[in-house]
Order: sequence, then C-alpha cells, then structure tokens
Amino acid sequence: MAACDYKIVMGKGKIINYEDVKENNKNYFYPLDVEQQLVNSVKVGDKQNVEKLLSHLFDENFNNRRLPYKLVQCLFFDIMSTAIKTLDEIKIDYKEVFCEEFDPISHLLTCDNAKDMYDELTRIYTIICNYIQHNRRSHNRILLDKIINYVNSNYSDENLCVQSIAEYYNMNPSYISYFFKEQTGENLNDYITKIRIEKAKEYMNDVNMSLSEIAAKVGLGSDNRLIRLFKKEMGITPGRYRSSLQSKIIET
Repeated sequence: MAACDYKIVMGKGKIINYEDVKENNKNYFYPLDVEQQLVNSVKVGDKQNVEKLLSHLFDENFNNRRLPYKLVQCLFFDIMSTAIKTLDEIKIDYKEVFCEEFDPISHLLTCDNAKDMYDELTRIYTIICNYIQHNRRSHNRILLDKIINYVNSNYSDENLCVQSIAEYYNMNPSYISYFFKEQTGENLNDYITKIRIEKAKEYMNDVNMSLSEIAAKVGLGSDNRLIRLFKKEMGITPGRYRSSLQSKIIET
C-alpha cells in the first residue's frame, strides 16, 4: 500500500523497493530563507535563479530525503502557494499572467509523479518570470519613483527607514532593500542618509539655525549624529562646511 501511494514520487511502471518508501524523514525541506530567496527572484523576474532554487529543492527533497506521499503533495502545494502570494504582494492580478480558467492546483493534481509536478511548477514559475520581465521596466520605474518620492517627502521623520517604507507600501522590507539596490546600485539606508545630508547643507545657508535645529529638521535627532554622518558623507565637519559657505559669501 505504501508503494502504491509512493508512485507519485517514483512514477508509474517502476519497481519500488520497500526500503525506498520507508519514512526516514518526517519533514520536507523548504526553509524560510530559501522561500524568501525564491520570492525575491520571482519579483525581479530572475528566471535562472528561480530554476536554480527549484532544482535545489527538488534535489534535496527527492534525492537526499525519503518523503512520505502526503508530504510530497504538501511541498509542491506550498511552493505553488509561494508563487500566488508573491504575485499578490507585488500587486499583479493572477488573471493578468494566466487565463481565468487556469487552475494550478488542478494541474498539479493531474501529474502522475513528482518529476511531472516539478516540471509543471517550473513551467508556472517560468510564465510568471517572463511576464514580470516583459513588464519589468515600467513596473520598476513606478516603484522606484514611489520610494524616492517617499524619502524626499519624509526625510524629516526620525523613524524613516527601510521598514517604515515597506510598511507604507505594504511590501516586504528585504524586497524593498533588494529592489532599490538592484535598481540604483545604492543601499536604501545610505540613500536616506544622503538626502538628509543634502537637506542639511541647504539649511546651513541660514546662519541663524543651530546644528541641533538642523538635525531635527532632517530627521537625525541630535547634532552629534548630524556631525558624525555629515563628516562621513562629506569628508568635513558641518562647522567647517558652514565656514566655507561664509567665506564664499564674503569673497563675493
């Protein structure tokens, strides 16, 4: 009976030894970090890395582990669920990618064995990645502009960070960070600091504003933090920068 159930893993017409279906592992391999890598790769349409991750999951679960029949199904449905949740997270309607009649669960259930299920999952993920790649430029530009505009509008908020931006747009913080770095080559936290320093430089033209006031205006909280980050970003202290501004005014 165990061998009959296990045909979904081995495929029909195969001789199945009882030792091959003996349940040595009670859990399938699909850790959160691997799922997050899969999610991030799908979101940017990285088809090669998606295929690599799916291949790794298949190899680990079916070549290195002896999964019971029910867990085989659970694993594949779990991976399929990741794809559906990812589309929802990046606000892409499932019907835009697949026809309205397409039911991925039904397609998986019609597969005779694990290899067919793996091939079907890979095909579904490939379709999603191709869709995202095709629409990537306009989608990425819109999201990047949203992040940049949000930073420029909220730099004075001391709590502004990757987490707060992700919460505002109802997105995953690690994806927001990954996306911004991929699009600009710059760390998002570094970009926030850069904008704050640029705004601080503008405020320094007003000789009546103290460093503490400027720090509060740009969301840095204290003059000590402003001095430290300003020197790191500009190579000189705010005081020296301000002096250089005054010197130019006198010379003019």
